[in-house]
Amino acid sequence: MYSIDWIDTGKKQFRASIDTLNTWMRNHHTYNKEIRDLSDTLYNSCGAYGRVVDYITAMPTLDKIVYAKDARHKNYKTNKQKYERTLEKIDDIGLSRDILRKLGKDGIYFGYFETDMPKQLRGSFSEYELDRLTELNSTDKDFNCAVISLPTDYCQIVSIENSSFVVAFDMKYFDQFLSNGLSNKLRSFPKEIREKYKKYTSDKSKNLFVLDSTKTIALKVRADLSEKWGRPIGLGAFVDICFEQDYVAVKRNTLEESNGAIIYQTLPEGKEKGVSSLSSNQQKEQHNNIRNSLFNRKRTSGIGFMSIAAGTKLEQLKIDHSILSAIKDEDIMKKISNNLGVASSLLTGDGSNFSSQENNLNLIASELFTWLDQIEREYNKVINANVIQDRECKIYIDYLNITQHNREKVKNNARELYTSGKGSFKFWAVTAGFKLDSYIALMEEELEEGFEERFPVHQTSFTQSSNDNKKPSDDNPTNENTIKTKSNNANNNPSPKGGE
Repeated sequence: MYSIDWIDTGKKQFRASIDTLNTWMRNHHTYNKEIRDLSDTLYNSCGAYGRVVDYITAMPTLDKIVYAKDARHKNYKTNKQKYERTLEKIDDIGLSRDILRKLGKDGIYFGYFETDMPKQLRGSFSEYELDRLTELNSTDKDFNCAVISLPTDYCQIVSIENSSFVVAFDMKYFDQFLSNGLSNKLRSFPKEIREKYKKYTSDKSKNLFVLDSTKTIALKVRADLSEKWGRPIGLGAFVDICFEQDYVAVKRNTLEESNGAIIYQTLPEGKEKGVSSLSSNQQKEQHNNIRNSLFNRKRTSGIGFMSIAAGTKLEQLKIDHSILSAIKDEDIMKKISNNLGVASSLLTGDGSNFSSQENNLNLIASELFTWLDQIEREYNKVINANVIQDRECKIYIDYLNITQHNREKVKNNARELYTSGKGSFKFWAVTAGFKLDSYIALMEEELEEGFEERFPVHQTSFTQSSNDNKKPSDDNPTNENTIKTKSNNANNNPSPKGGE
């Protein structure tokens, strides 16, 4: 029976056994807090789990396009500028990555889009207070907004309204600050929550308050629409991760024991079986002499001397090392990786081939893009409702399905569309990884400075020819080797020598 120590947000130490973990997983709604606390602990203590969550967080490039369904509307440019300004205010890239990390670890995220921000906190605070203050955006001449992350333990999904989750907040959250820092803590929360806390103080039997759904951001992953909680991405691997940590601890203890030595003596036996021929005082004296000789000997060379009674045996206790090779570490890692949904070769770089790794990355990216779809919908909901406020010309954000792995492929598709005469230059620039505003600004600057005339394109056979000088493409090959190469994507495999 193996187990793992973990600490919850209340700073209480627990011992979670395999039976306990199985109970949590069978009733993950009831034990959601325990699962999330354990997930956070394993994120810090298990390298494979932590890397998977971090890789998923960093995988999407978060290149985006802001658009309207009616780009000819008279308010389009103004509304688009407002939307882009709002994204800049809330730091959508940093916020989106923070949301992705929390979705990976907790399976759920709650936030609040606040436009009526309180004044900046000034004065001096204790270290306790500063640890609990939410960072607030500075005052802006036009408008001010921020997304404030809400404590997951005190939020819950209570219903669905217009395809969006309705969230209730538990005002008991503030009871822990009654003796220290309550006023500053309240000041860092949205106005709606501050006002509802006043109602809570007059009747503490009603502690759950439903928040304005047009201002709340609620996301959950790996769950049915009707479920209250999502699931951490590593939930299916928790048992194996706990076993691996316990197994490593046992092996570490075995090695530590091996670094020392346990010497034991067998006293000479007398005429009576099982009784030493030495008196009690002689036994004590010999025991002390041997112990002092072993413990006090500091030299690693030279001669040491002691006398022992005839028939005395000195032997070293042997340590059983079979546990070190009983289970292969790579087998445990493969099982953990598989349960995390990630090929172990992606984490270690060993084994597998490029094609299978690519397929695994595509599957991971497919799930990740569904998370981004939820983030987009929530951004569109709160920004249109609270900033744009124009039903006839709503603005939308679209995070492109681009990862660090598939960027080249998406860029080539965009280039193909553009060079074929029916594609977007802006889209091509974005898929190439450029920030559109800075890229266009540079182009306008170069145009203003007359780069076209000052630095004409070199007249070569390539720039003068209208033909695409590429190798011929056979879309329907009949050669057996060619078919295998195309199906395995072998031409895109990295060269073993590192070449192109």
